[in-house]
Amino acid sequence: MRYPTVNELPEPPAGKQGFPWTEETPQSLDRETEGYNWPRISIITPSYNQGQYIEETIRSVLLQGYPNLEYIIIDGGSTDNSVEIITKYEKWLTYWESKPDSGQSHAINKGLLKATGEWINWLNSDDFLLPDALSQLATHIAEFPGYTNAVIFACQIVSEDGKSIKEVWHPRKPKNITSFFKRTDHPIIPQPSTFIRMDKMKILEEYHCIMDWILYLQIEDQFAGSFREIDITIAAFRDHNSSKTSTLSQKFTDEAIFFLRNNQFQTKNINRLVLQTIQRVEVSQAIGKILSENNRKSLSQLIKLLLNSPNLIINRMFIGAIKKLLWQSIRYSKRSELNR
Repeated sequence: MRYPTVNELPEPPAGKQGFPWTEETPQSLDRETEGYNWPRISIITPSYNQGQYIEETIRSVLLQGYPNLEYIIIDGGSTDNSVEIITKYEKWLTYWESKPDSGQSHAINKGLLKATGEWINWLNSDDFLLPDALSQLATHIAEFPGYTNAVIFACQIVSEDGKSIKEVWHPRKPKNITSFFKRTDHPIIPQPSTFIRMDKMKILEEYHCIMDWILYLQIEDQFAGSFREIDITIAAFRDHNSSKTSTLSQKFTDEAIFFLRNNQFQTKNINRLVLQTIQRVEVSQAIGKILSENNRKSLSQLIKLLLNSPNLIINRMFIGAIKKLLWQSIRYSKRSELNR
């Protein structure tokens, strides 16, 4: 796909300035003149009813000035103005469609069937790339050994309007697969700024919230040590109230437990750690449920939990819950005495 310039694209909405509205990434030299084999990069944008954000997403990809880009948009049959915006840019898209699907994972897989890139990522329709993102990827992967299967860049978290930076996720690759289950050295792999080799992309459609976590976990399990990290910020994750990350925290946990229960790993001795992780999360959920009910039976329920899992006696959350319920019980007793 030939990359457009900012002057070729439709006029931006009134009041929009800077990248990717009135500014663009300086264009990379063509292959022939540069003498460098720019790897083909495929970007897939799964989209559904995010018309207020998607134009910035589209323009941030198209204005990368990258000479070997493939851009695919899979819309799930949006009923807002998303399709109207997509059609404004269709002449610069490799492929797009707007048809009902079964969710984000399904949309990504539909895009993968159309993609031919060597490196690939999906960019959600409320996130966007920063200038020079794709050239940074191409430049750095040329320096990595052949067994590199994933490259993690930094990603900034921005406000809903995209103007304020709230935080920067600095990349941290997994030390090994156990890192995914340890709070102290948990890897930081921000999805918008992580690119995967095409032949390692495997999205499980039954998962709608943690498909990226599963992908990274499987890559480390099957191809240990193949992540690379570059602490350069190349993408932005938009934090807003309707984003999946903000609204489905319990769903994330439930999917993770379901996946871990139903899958075995190649790495030696990892499955015992997985079982410990499942137990820890389920115990935490049970304690949280008991505390949320906040009734006089809660203390006895915690004691039953302890009898089933004696190692809870050193669990900080469990000890904190016991203290809280004992204090509540004492306050209740004092109040009852005063009312006599």
